[in-house]
Amino acid sequence: MPIYNWFKVNSTGDLRFCLIKHKSKYDNLKAKQSFDALYNEYIETFGIGETYTKVLELKARILDLKIERELTEDAFIENFINMAEIDLAALNSLTNKTNTNEVKVHLEKYLGFRLNEKEVSVKEYYTYLNVMATDRIAA
Repeated sequence: MPIYNWFKVNSTGDLRFCLIKHKSKYDNLKAKQSFDALYNEYIETFGIGETYTKVLELKARILDLKIERELTEDAFIENFINMAEIDLAALNSLTNKTNTNEVKVHLEKYLGFRLNEKEVSVKEYYTYLNVMATDRIAA
């Protein structure tokens, strides 16, 4: 999948970018399965980032608290839910500030050539990023 499509799916949530041909009516299930398969491959290859792990942990904590609130009918737990949701919103605002165009510009500067988003695959793009990060840490 080209990195352009990957960015589109992740920024808009429109799964049609996972399909080879865009149709006015598309098979939503097929698009969802394609994205899930691609995302699983991405996770297997590159792992989950620390920030995303924290997001998942906070979402799980919020869900646990909501279940506990319902089971115990303890209204005080709502305070913990609100605090966790504030933390989650703050974390999401940090991760959403990452501008893919800025990252691409830094990557192009590092590589010394321009990347065509519609030709470079997701795997290739993130491999470039990992190599760049490794080189910067080693320096």
